[in-house]
Amino acid sequence: MRRRPAWSVSAAAVSLLLAGSLLAQDNYQFSDPNVQDIFRYARMAVGGGAVSKLKALEFKGTSKVEMNGFLIDCKVDIKILLPDYYLRVDAAPADAKLAGYAGKTILSAIRSGDHLTLPPDNLTSAILKNERARLARFLLGTVTYVTPDVSMVFHSSGLNVDMVDPRVKARTSATAEGRGEPNIADITSRDGFSARLTVDASDKWPAKLQYPGSPAEETMTFKDRREVSGLKIPFRVTTAAGGRVIDDLIFDQVLVNPEIGKGDFKR
Repeated sequence: MRRRPAWSVSAAAVSLLLAGSLLAQDNYQFSDPNVQDIFRYARMAVGGGAVSKLKALEFKGTSKVEMNGFLIDCKVDIKILLPDYYLRVDAAPADAKLAGYAGKTILSAIRSGDHLTLPPDNLTSAILKNERARLARFLLGTVTYVTPDVSMVFHSSGLNVDMVDPRVKARTSATAEGRGEPNIADITSRDGFSARLTVDASDKWPAKLQYPGSPAEETMTFKDRREVSGLKIPFRVTTAAGGRVIDDLIFDQVLVNPEIGKGDFKR
């Protein structure tokens, strides 16, 4: 990943905000007009106003999940109840891997028959943070939804931006030098979240998301978009690291605003 430009941020600085109904649902800011346009066109390409009407999503299909260096074929079911309920189940013939959270309660576990293996209590906070970031990346790349759990600031790649205290210079909140790359946005967050979003040059919807991984940078690609209830949703999401595929999702059914409730999110 290219090095992100240095940012000079004052204590009381605020970024440009995208006005309109999106603010009622999403929690994000923009450091310059160029990146605001990148995101705005991406959302329009995905479905525009249909995104603000999202309450729940469900993805069903197959997955290839890396375990001990091998890709295991699974059936996958991903349930999302916005803003903070998420459960992904990858089921193989012998066992199933659960990942996600319900509010502040983690749902991650391994199920083998009637036996359920839970993660250690001392890892709960780290797992919750990781799963929130995982959902944030998935929703950003699939439907341009920004979860309130991860407060994102979008920056133009290639620009050096100085944030301006609006009390000092009320007419603008940022000054920029350089030329922003037209289809790339760098994303940061106060809680350590970072990513680089690349939108398709012609279709303008999210095509790729790169972010720090361990031990190597990871890249999610979003392909085979089909219209579902007014949204162009990718039916294939692949994650690679170090030139290897580590997660491959192929959906055969995507439900927009299905009738699911908080009771559906349990181990």
